[in-house]
Amino acid sequence: MNSKNIYKEFISAKNGSLIPVLNSGRTIESRYNPEREAETQIQNFEKKYNAFLILGIGSGILMNKLKEKYPDSLIIGVERSNNELNFLFNNKYISGLKDSDNIFFTTIENLQSELCEKYLPAKYGDLKIVEQRNWIFENQDVTEIIQKQIQSALKQISADFSVQSHFGKIWCNNIIHNLKLLSNQNNNYSLITALDRNKTAYIIAAGPSIDENINTIIKDTNKIVIATDTAFQILQKYKINPHIVVSLDGQNISYNHFMNSKKMDKTIYFFDLAGDFSASKNVPDENRFFFVSGHPFSSFVNNYVNNTLPSLFAGAGTVTISALDLAVKLGFKKIKVIGADFAYLNGKSYAKGTYLDSLYNYKTSKINSNENNYDKLLFRTPLEIINSNKYSTSVLDSYKKSFLSYLSINKLEYVYENNIYGIKNKIIKTELKKVENFNFIDFMNYLKSVSIEKLELSLLPLIAYFRKYNNYDENLEYSDFLKLAHSFIVSYN
Repeated sequence: MNSKNIYKEFISAKNGSLIPVLNSGRTIESRYNPEREAETQIQNFEKKYNAFLILGIGSGILMNKLKEKYPDSLIIGVERSNNELNFLFNNKYISGLKDSDNIFFTTIENLQSELCEKYLPAKYGDLKIVEQRNWIFENQDVTEIIQKQIQSALKQISADFSVQSHFGKIWCNNIIHNLKLLSNQNNNYSLITALDRNKTAYIIAAGPSIDENINTIIKDTNKIVIATDTAFQILQKYKINPHIVVSLDGQNISYNHFMNSKKMDKTIYFFDLAGDFSASKNVPDENRFFFVSGHPFSSFVNNYVNNTLPSLFAGAGTVTISALDLAVKLGFKKIKVIGADFAYLNGKSYAKGTYLDSLYNYKTSKINSNENNYDKLLFRTPLEIINSNKYSTSVLDSYKKSFLSYLSINKLEYVYENNIYGIKNKIIKTELKKVENFNFIDFMNYLKSVSIEKLELSLLPLIAYFRKYNNYDENLEYSDFLKLAHSFIVSYN
């Protein structure tokens, strides 16, 4: 991008306000009364907003007027480059905004990342994009870049908000009920300490390549098997009892993975605190452990128990990475990951033996075959052809990128052959801490007494749910949503 400064000087408007002049000779604001112009511009907004993206900071008068009218709103001002920002910071209107908590300045280059980081729809509601006409005209050469940055950011934000609004209430419900299970629970930590870290840890996901690599798992007698929840039933059908099973999903369907778990008292179960509680309550109490993976309410709970719950990385939301992270943090030096295909192989979405086999067989009829049910699953989202036998989707691709990013960030060397990741781990072993005497009633009383401000971040996914599904007045204040979410949580008993 051309690093030219699009501003050349400041001049005084007729009312005495200092405004910048563009290289073309135009100004962003009125040369007569820019304050009145900004007030009129705000009055003409079609509704009340609490988040603003201003394309063209100019004098900063519009940003100041927005701050005066909506003091708690998010305001992001965009300029072409740091050259423009440094020039504009000489203006008192803008320099006075730099210390405001909810006002930020960014460049076109950093627009996408800044918007993704700062704009939270659950907190602020809809975003108002204000295009300063003369600023846009001055930056015609980068207009396409600006639009792509905004569109990419809003696509990512929208996807995140969609997930939060869909799962907000489910996650909250799961966390509360899982905390009841955690209360005064006496875990059998000896099961974990007894694991031989010199053996190879096999991380088993449920991808189709398990079918071709199952013998590799069976033949290796010097192994510790860590299964993802979907792969759990697959392994049982091959008479392989995992040492550990990891579950992340918050949906009730996860219960299907653990229908026979009560009989397996030697297996260790790790559940995300926001994971499905109907699954977690169906395993032996002393073998059940919880972890946190990024949900803000789970993190709040973990802080309450002095961070004694293990924190496992989930990336874009795949349990395979959480299982791998557990193996790394337990100190296994040699790790093999099998079934992490992040793709559909030979027309198959999963390996043989998942709960879907039973479910789809039950639904099978003359006009609705088993194959038809799997095809519906396969084609539920647009497919990307990788080769003649391999297909992917945008979601699966995001899982793969997240998986590879985890390997890179943690400096884990790996070789990928025959659909198996062979990984070398040099991270020092971290033993799990014990959660001492957690009491559910005491925690709930604490939630009732703590200030809403301390709980704010924890409540955002639940607020996202309320914003989308409860048809509240669009002018309802954010503080009202906070109170609503707080009262919802403390009403559990």
